[in-house]
Amino acid sequence: NGPCTKIMIERMATGRDTKNFGNVWLIDKTIDKILQRQNARLIREKATTYDSSFCLTQEDFTGSLPSKVLENSESWKKLQRMVGLKSVKSSIEFLIAQLQWNHERQHEGIPPIDTSLNRLFLGNPGTGKTTVAKLYGQILADAGVLSGSEVLVKTAADFIHSCFGKSEKITKGILNAAKGKVLVIDEAYMLGDCGNQDSPDPIRTGIVDTLVSEIQGGCSEDRCVILVGYRRQMEEMFRVTNPGLARRFPISSAFEFEDYTKEELREILELKLANQALVASDKAKDVAMEVLGRARNSASFGNAGEVDNLLDRAKLHQHKRLANMATPDVKALQILEPEDMDEDFERADRPTAAVKELFNDMVGSDALVEKLEGWQRTVKNVKVLKLGDPRDYIPFNFLFRGPPGTGKTTTARKMGKIFYDLGFLATTEVVECSATDLISKWIGDTAIKTQKVFEKALGKVLFVDEAYQLSPPTGYRTHAPEAVGEMVALLTRDDFRNKLVVILAGYEQEIDKLMATNPGLNSRFADSVNFQHLTSTQCTELLIKSIKMQIEPLPLMKTVPVAIIRNNFKELASLPFWGNARDVQTLAKTVTSKTLASE
Repeated sequence: NGPCTKIMIERMATGRDTKNFGNVWLIDKTIDKILQRQNARLIREKATTYDSSFCLTQEDFTGSLPSKVLENSESWKKLQRMVGLKSVKSSIEFLIAQLQWNHERQHEGIPPIDTSLNRLFLGNPGTGKTTVAKLYGQILADAGVLSGSEVLVKTAADFIHSCFGKSEKITKGILNAAKGKVLVIDEAYMLGDCGNQDSPDPIRTGIVDTLVSEIQGGCSEDRCVILVGYRRQMEEMFRVTNPGLARRFPISSAFEFEDYTKEELREILELKLANQALVASDKAKDVAMEVLGRARNSASFGNAGEVDNLLDRAKLHQHKRLANMATPDVKALQILEPEDMDEDFERADRPTAAVKELFNDMVGSDALVEKLEGWQRTVKNVKVLKLGDPRDYIPFNFLFRGPPGTGKTTTARKMGKIFYDLGFLATTEVVECSATDLISKWIGDTAIKTQKVFEKALGKVLFVDEAYQLSPPTGYRTHAPEAVGEMVALLTRDDFRNKLVVILAGYEQEIDKLMATNPGLNSRFADSVNFQHLTSTQCTELLIKSIKMQIEPLPLMKTVPVAIIRNNFKELASLPFWGNARDVQTLAKTVTSKTLASE
């Protein structure tokens, strides 16, 4: 009739009204657990007397004080040694504190406050979610709230079966197999991919309904379920699925796995180098951090996983570098040089002459080249003077105004190369789209469609051609304004601002009309590049240069006076659909083909 016995009876009785209540089997299991704790205590205390094996203490009945769990838990010590994760560590400390309060309430005869072990793990790839889930399970086992410490990892796809009704049985089977364990459901937001709310996916709906039915959240379930995913996608899943799921996994108590800071990534890099018996100079580490800085702009940035990928590439480059040595010594095999981290690591230190060389094949680009060279100098001076993030000193959004064939798309590709060399983009890739790729015919879908395009372009150049179509004629009903509004909102958000280059391209007057449709556009796109019609002289220069590039080894059969070519271009430029450089290139190919076909 002591308090320990009453507490054990109350704990067993909490699951009495559930369908899986074990009755006598539960009593046997509870006694086994008490004896296991007693045995662990006797071993720890090195008890040698015969009578001690017949004595049960409060610790044997109710487990160690939760407040002391973190002092003795090896899993907690491992978690503490992990880089970053301050928010997660604080959340676990608070949970243990809650368990301690309940422990004290029970010993005072006060009913405990129901505390759910189930959690949301929200964060990007490579932030340690699965690793922490395993440690979290062991910590709960150490606290005596789980009978085991095994972690069962599943994805949303593991719950889905093509036959109707089978998915619910699979879900129940997984939950039963997770008794006494931690069940991690990775990419859990895929369970909410129910399509249109008017016609939801019945299979996924059945899975979510089963989860809601089987998971109540109390400690008596002897199971911890963790849903892992990205915050925005998880919020969307809760919005379109059974409301009971959000009540069982409240976002307010989620474990937030934040992206590692620059300093934390460097610490992770140094730890992984040491674990692999590798050495890198400070310069090599600086280059590595520049590579990671560029990769961070990508939507698929893998945090700690990105460090692994970087070192894998670095070791491959090192092996190629050492292949020319007859017998490299052991020390050389341990050292990573800056060129191993990035074969072109000196790109940011190139002189501004490199920009002129990049635009050498484009006529009439002098003003743009001067502007780009100025940005290069700005970035360099900001770094030298340590004035903060250089991104805050140069523009990332541009208007390209001008007629077709004046080099807008080509310029976008070259700007991608320059911004990549400056360390601001993850790749030189240009994502080309038109206004129709941003606009949907369904109400409310345009914003989602626009955001997907922007997500695809993170760390790249987004080139929206014929952007003036986002400003439809008066009286024409369309969802274009929604696309413009979403674009303005995205360029304000920290997860998009200065993490991609956005270019709106089109005719000058039409672009001006577009800018008048939303006041936010002017502040987001303050820089513009004006592309003019090529003069007859510029067209002539481009034609001759293009022909020479293609048939340089062959002598021209006939030489046409430059003046005649120039006059012909004056006449061509007066035509309404003259395509400037585009048509010049077509003309060059025609001349080349006829020259090569002549006898």
